[in-house]
Amino acid sequence: MDDVLKVVSAQVTLRPSGHQFTVEGGETLLQAGLKAGLKLNYGCGNGSCGMCKVRVTDGEVARTMATDCPLTEAERTQGVVLACANTAASAELTLEALEARGPQDIAAQEIVASVRAVSPLAPDTLLLHLQTPRTHRLRFLAGQSVTL
Repeated sequence: MDDVLKVVSAQVTLRPSGHQFTVEGGETLLQAGLKAGLKLNYGCGNGSCGMCKVRVTDGEVARTMATDCPLTEAERTQGVVLACANTAASAELTLEALEARGPQDIAAQEIVASVRAVSPLAPDTLLLHLQTPRTHRLRFLAGQSVTL
């Protein structure tokens, strides 16, 4: 982890889009990309689901945490890493990554959730607090709706 802290900031370029963002300190690739407003593919954000797989094509990364999602030997050989569990370890980094351009790029999702609380807001409106399993996170873009 000490080597990770030596890279104060890194410039990341995504392929094929060409979008760029900066990773600062020990931020994960996913955190930095989302902070920059990019619509990267991800699910849980904690290394359990594997939806944030990216391929490192230039530069180096360092793992920031252990994960539950095993990568195959072929994926490791091809430079695939989890964006939520890695940070930049070189000043410049190029990744192949999927980005959502619009709602059509996000597949329909079916997620089982537990009701944690129900709070009345108005006579005909309730605030519903739902909790999803840690391996699932609802992926959406602003303006989309959900059917319960």
